[in-house]
Amino acid sequence: MRWMFIKGVLWGIALALAAGAAGAAYVVRHGVVAKVDAAPLTADVQAEIRRQVLAEMPRVIAAVKAQVPAKVAEEVNRQLGDASFVLYGVRVDLPAQATQSLRDHLRDEITQEFQKQLDQIDVDGLATAWADEAAKTIARTLHDRLAGRQLPVEVAPGVAVPIFIDIR
Repeated sequence: MRWMFIKGVLWGIALALAAGAAGAAYVVRHGVVAKVDAAPLTADVQAEIRRQVLAEMPRVIAAVKAQVPAKVAEEVNRQLGDASFVLYGVRVDLPAQATQSLRDHLRDEITQEFQKQLDQIDVDGLATAWADEAAKTIARTLHDRLAGRQLPVEVAPGVAVPIFIDIR
């Protein structure tokens, strides 16, 4: 009776070892599929880009606004030069004071308009649009570069298990 019990245990151990060896051989030969959900990663990146754009864009706009008066003045001076016009073939130069007054007026009007336009930038809309585009790009890149790719993982010296990546 005792011999039957030992014999049953030995057969059980042998069958378990055989099943384990067959399973290991199957895994080594055919590999394992790792299913990766890209949505959490893209959502994290999307949220971070949106946060950074919301934090940085006001500073960028402020820096641009600070440069507008000097840039506009430079361009107005370059474009106007000495203000004059030709009337019946005769060149008429505007007096220096009138020219300066015209430059000042144009500079002020153009500067105000530029700054008004900069104030109207929809930072929240830009942040959302850029973040959405980045999320789409990341999802597409993950799929293009990793989907179906095989990564061999060495589990023992000379024994590698192929891992196939499935991006969702």
